[in-house]
Amino acid sequence: MSTITYQLHDSIRTDYTGFKQLFKLYHDLKEHYNRHIFLDFETLEWIDANLSSVFESILYKLKKENHLEFSANIDIVADKFHVLLRNGFITFDNEATLFDERKSTVPCRNFLPLEKEDFKTYIESDLLTHRGLPNSLTSNQRRRIKVDLLEIFSNVYQHALTDDPFFVCGQYFPKEKLLKFTMSDLGCGFLPPIRDFSNNDIETDIDAIRWALSGKSIKPVNDEPAGCGLSGIHDYCNEHEGNFQIVSGEAFWGLDLEHTIFKGSRGFDKSIIGTTVNIFFKC
Repeated sequence: MSTITYQLHDSIRTDYTGFKQLFKLYHDLKEHYNRHIFLDFETLEWIDANLSSVFESILYKLKKENHLEFSANIDIVADKFHVLLRNGFITFDNEATLFDERKSTVPCRNFLPLEKEDFKTYIESDLLTHRGLPNSLTSNQRRRIKVDLLEIFSNVYQHALTDDPFFVCGQYFPKEKLLKFTMSDLGCGFLPPIRDFSNNDIETDIDAIRWALSGKSIKPVNDEPAGCGLSGIHDYCNEHEGNFQIVSGEAFWGLDLEHTIFKGSRGFDKSIIGTTVNIFFKC
């Protein structure tokens, strides 16, 4: 099996440019089959560790569909990006290094459709107890966040037409006083099911995202009520000086972009894989 070196450059942050870089990696590598890919971190300057969930979902898809194998220069990663070892994204001998002495990470994990209870435990034990969340959070606010996240998890497997894992990871940035939590799936994105439900009234990725954020749902009206999902998380972030981002299809929407020249959204040249949701909790 021949080896190809893929050089990672610049900085990969939780913003529009960071996602362009990650999905360029995917589109570059999906042209190869049955190869070994050496991911070279030497010239990478920075990566937000919460994006490990997006990175892992990309590698998972390439392994599954293109039969690619991956490795990295572990010594450089350990020196420059030790956080990627502490959160479990990069492993030694297939064993995750999940001890985080700095208590800054929310572990990189993935969950299958039938593992909702495991995801619930992860939210309760790893996210909602993290030191990066504001101390002022009431028990009711924590409960609502948990219910909304569980609703997002359930909606992926009800509407996104995928049985692939749901990837999650978080990182606390003490200087910014932000906890960034990222969830990624490999489903069909927002637009296809919403377009079908709306009888083609919703025709673009950004319109589908805005439709979902408004609190609308494609669930049957006789379904049991659950959390508000996306709209609930949106409201929480809006009210508590956080940020919220959704990346789906060819659209990147951000709460922080709403009052800029971008009017809330930016577009990609190619559709991204699946959907990613980023939540910025302000500590």
